[in-house]
Amino acid sequence: MENKLIENYGYVPFPYFQHIMLLLIVILVILRNPVYNFLDKYLYKRLQNVLIVKYLKIFIALIPVIIMFYYDIKYSSFSMKNLGITTYIPNEMLNSILRLLGSYYIVQSTGLSLGVLIGDTQNILNKELTVQFILFFTAAFAYTNNRSESLFAAITYFLIKYLACEKTTEITPYNEMLFN
Repeated sequence: MENKLIENYGYVPFPYFQHIMLLLIVILVILRNPVYNFLDKYLYKRLQNVLIVKYLKIFIALIPVIIMFYYDIKYSSFSMKNLGITTYIPNEMLNSILRLLGSYYIVQSTGLSLGVLIGDTQNILNKELTVQFILFFTAAFAYTNNRSESLFAAITYFLIKYLACEKTTEITPYNEMLFN
């Protein structure tokens, strides 16, 4: 009996599709202002209905995730194996690292919500986009125990934040509201 779990496991429309999609998302986030301004000038400002524009912004921001989600649901194309990550880091070690970092972020977030101050180095580090992505991804993994779903959740957060919103606002942390 052949051990074939999923037919066409990891199927993609062309070689390196997964990597190109992830690179596209990184580029969209890095170039978020020109991308948003372009969409605003040539699409959003031409529409009169504010509600339609809000939903359209979210839909356009999520197009890459929708494509990735389809290929992952149907073929597991965005599994860590198919992304090549488990070639370098064994599954068990990768899961342990993700759970450890995710648990750290959950503990830190809980502390902040309780008014526990964080260190100045932690604060600086947490404001780095790459660190935020890693912490959000790993916290989602610690909760879901599914790497692909966690990856999509973190990507969805950043795409909506940077491509569906005209501007981002910095929310004052809970502890600063209490103690300043």
